Amino acid sequence: MIRYISGLFLIIVFVSCEAEALPIAPEEVNVETGRQVIDFSKISPDSLIVLCSTSSNRNKSIGVLGGSYTITEESAIVKNSWCHYLNCSVTDYGKSGYGFSINQGSIQDEADNCDVKDIYVLWASTNDFNFNQPAGIPTDFTFRDNYSPNSRITQCGGINYCIKTLKEKNPNCLIVMISSSLFLQSEKGYNMSVTNGTGKNLVYYVNAQWECCRINKVPFLNLLDSINLTREDFCIDCLHYNENGYNKLVIPSTLLIAQPSLFM
Repeated sequence: MIRYISGLFLIIVFVSCEAEALPIAPEEVNVETGRQVIDFSKISPDSLIVLCSTSSNRNKSIGVLGGSYTITEESAIVKNSWCHYLNCSVTDYGKSGYGFSINQGSIQDEADNCDVKDIYVLWASTNDFNFNQPAGIPTDFTFRDNYSPNSRITQCGGINYCIKTLKEKNPNCLIVMISSSLFLQSEKGYNMSVTNGTGKNLVYYVNAQWECCRINKVPFLNLLDSINLTREDFCIDCLHYNENGYNKLVIPSTLLIAQPSLFM
């Protein structure tokens, strides 16, 4: 009888967690882009445990490619969460100042030189935008321009180069992408209408990232849509996250790897 009651209790707990996990379905649509947006505030750590326990991406190796956002001391909060929830091993190839354009320290170099992994996370920096590298178009460095080397100077060309290179390195790999994030232009916040030297704003760059991922069927986490960052989430440089900021990325980024189909 005791075994029966214990078993029933476990079933009830599991069903309760499953029920709590159900609100992950996209419920809102970004009016400007037409993309569905997940309400991450409805996902508790307990729900995340359930979602990760059913993931086919447990016990995998993860390689992270990007700029300084991936290598600050505080970024360990996010990478350790992937280890904790998914029992994955994480190797970071990011370098400070790197973006996707070949005209600067480039994430393309990271893709060339990284090891074979099961999962690759492309974590977009703000360097393409801040260093006035052209955003380009989603078909840069694809079969549509015959993989023109000239296309590698754009953000889009760099993204497509990385995806192509990583798939050649491991045809069975999962590639996911985290978008560029807003930053603080001053203590007052960020003005999304401000453009860089190419005449484009940060939203334009992030939308171009999403289009590249859509074409390549790469799950994409749009931080502009889904993460509410405030002054308290940034370091004194107004550009990089502090512990508060990275903590806000734990659930979205872990879910991106655990259940990537939600981000297609």
